[in-house]
Amino acid sequence: MRGVGALDGVLGVVPDAVTPLVVALTHLGDPLVVLVALVAVYWLGPRAGLLPPQRAAALLAAGFATLALALLLKGAIALPRPPTELHRIPEDGRGFPSGHATAAATLYGGLALTVDRWTPRGRAAAAAALIGLVALTRLALGVHYLVDVLAGAAVGLAAVWTVLWVARPDPARGFAVAAATGVAAVAVAGATTETTMAAAGAAGATAAWVALDDPGSATPSLPVVGVGGVGFVAVAVTTLAAAPPLPVTVAINGLLGAGVVGLPALRRSRGTAPSPTR
Repeated sequence: MRGVGALDGVLGVVPDAVTPLVVALTHLGDPLVVLVALVAVYWLGPRAGLLPPQRAAALLAAGFATLALALLLKGAIALPRPPTELHRIPEDGRGFPSGHATAAATLYGGLALTVDRWTPRGRAAAAAALIGLVALTRLALGVHYLVDVLAGAAVGLAAVWTVLWVARPDPARGFAVAAATGVAAVAVAGATTETTMAAAGAAGATAAWVALDDPGSATPSLPVVGVGGVGFVAVAVTTLAAAPPLPVTVAINGLLGAGVVGLPALRRSRGTAPSPTR
């Protein structure tokens, strides 16, 4: 077994009474929550002075790529989760690597590498604490082995660093890597709703970035962000829940990815000057 002893140890320490709290904390690494957070950083991070627009776009591209990579590896390696009698929440799918640990490493590790706040050591410490917390919740809920979360964190950190490096001269390169990784996930893991969403979303984001010529150089207004954010979450959640035919999923998520990347261009098209922060 893949470290069942360590899993039993965590399950024995965490009482059932705190399971609702653990469930709430594990959402800090939920892939959809992480993607929403990355979109928010892309839309609002430059406006708040957290990071330059190009870096925010590169981080968003890294998020698309890393989440697709987790699906690819799950399909390629195809290792199961712990036995269902150990689960404290319903969970299906494959177990290695942990998608939550991968997503947490992408978001918090990526922010540590890109934002202009605190010291590098302080950002690294905060990222490590949040990634570790998410990993611990997956063990406490009995849905992953220790090696699953360790591998997920390592994959997420390595992937986000790599894509940020590739995208440093031009975020279009990062989006292209994300689209290619999404297509590879479909080829390896099959055309599921999740892999199709990842591939189509990244492809749409890539197309929008290239067609609109650096749309991230403008920052959308708060009302536009509010409407766009609600729409993004509603469409993504509905697609996951309804699992429409794959051609429909491709069309919806291609447009969704393009809309996420292109939304700042709405403000630029109304005559607002691009942000001077590059």
